[in-house]
Amino acid sequence: MYVGSSIRKELNAAKKSFEEARDAFESLQETLEVLADKKLLKGIRSSEKDFSDGRFHSIVNLKV
Repeated sequence: MYVGSSIRKELNAAKKSFEEARDAFESLQETLEVLADKKLLKGIRSSEKDFSDGRFHSIVNLKV
């Protein structure tokens, strides 16, 4: 079946829009999962406080 170039362009644009919407939806789902996890949120807040209080190590100072 022959598909004209203008239709092909429209299909490609629609495909790109769909993929962007799917990626945004997946990102939103992941965000909601994090926000629903009280233990994880507590850990994130604790880490933010540690960082703001200067309790962290530079990657340069870490020994492997």
